[in-house]
Amino acid sequence: MGSGMGLAGTDYPMVMASLSTSEAPDESKKVDVCRNLPYRLLDAPLLRNDYYANLISWSHQCGKVAVGLGNEVYLWHEDEGASLLQISGNRSAIMCVSFNTVNDLLMIGCRNGMIYIADAPNDIILAKYDHRSARRTNSPECGVCSAMWVPNRKDLLIFGDESGYTGVLGVKTVHDTHHELHGLAELGGHFQQICGMASTKDGLEIAIGCNDNSCSIWDISCLQGYDWTQDIELTLKHTLVHNAAVKAMAYCPWSPSLLATGGGSHDRTIRFWHTGTGTLIKKIPVHAQVTSIFWSRFNRQFVATFGFSDPGTGSLISVFTFPELELRVQVTSRAGLRFLSASQSANDGQVAVTSNDETVRFYEVWPVVAGAAPKFPKSGIYGSDLIELIEGIERPEAVIR
Repeated sequence: MGSGMGLAGTDYPMVMASLSTSEAPDESKKVDVCRNLPYRLLDAPLLRNDYYANLISWSHQCGKVAVGLGNEVYLWHEDEGASLLQISGNRSAIMCVSFNTVNDLLMIGCRNGMIYIADAPNDIILAKYDHRSARRTNSPECGVCSAMWVPNRKDLLIFGDESGYTGVLGVKTVHDTHHELHGLAELGGHFQQICGMASTKDGLEIAIGCNDNSCSIWDISCLQGYDWTQDIELTLKHTLVHNAAVKAMAYCPWSPSLLATGGGSHDRTIRFWHTGTGTLIKKIPVHAQVTSIFWSRFNRQFVATFGFSDPGTGSLISVFTFPELELRVQVTSRAGLRFLSASQSANDGQVAVTSNDETVRFYEVWPVVAGAAPKFPKSGIYGSDLIELIEGIERPEAVIR
């Protein structure tokens, strides 16, 4: 696998119990404290122990999992095993990877400011972009540490660096094996390391988390119709203040104005926001550094992963209902084990996490069953009659007898 690096794995039986919906009987609402074993574990030598890096991405098309190990990227598939993606000449540490959900283009960000675009299934580097040269700076804080593709677009991505810079890149196809990258726009608002990003499914809004203890909300709707000829105007809507860095963020798929954010080591709280007004709706202390959050498309639940935790808590993964915030499933931790970043499978049922012991672990969170997503938020989900009026949620009227 090259230099003793790679991904080698072990499979375990599925250990996480199926979760019931919020309409289940009371006896099913007991907390299911699961054993520590994931259903699959991959050895990942040289996986960086870094909260600020985003070193895993799970393709929703080909099913491959990309993992940054040192200055290399490995691709793992359930049927094919692990393979090394050839990045000729790269000697810089990988800081982030991100698959496009529309196709299998993989973005790779490096500490030296280089950005690569790869055709992952065919092991081809299609384009590279020197972010440091484009900014005309010699600053050491040009490492590209977070990125995501604009939903529903094959050719637009947003990335952030260690200085707080956030920009939009366009990917132009020259021919099948060669693309070009162009800087199209810059987002402001942050002056420290970008930690994470999240977007609504329709790609109209993005949340950007930063080490400056805040999360900014941007209207990026103009990117959906962008044709490379018009100016890009991105609008800052709100800045949401926390007590520590913000890496974990997720928009609710069945209520797109609902955003969950998780704070770092000096915050240890998950908050819920109405992004239309910037209103804090709810919050729950979780006694741990929050490293990722994912919603279920098929029930009113979310899952969070954790890094540093309070003594005696030791939770690695927790699943809660919403809006009740009832703890339904918990994966406990052995001393010292922390989860750093995570990616969700295409069917929403599993998460793959990177950990500080140089492993990648796969957990079954929700059963994969055919089912309809919640069609519309129910009354009470935002905790405000005014916000629910804005969202078009009808409040049940009292029955007069």
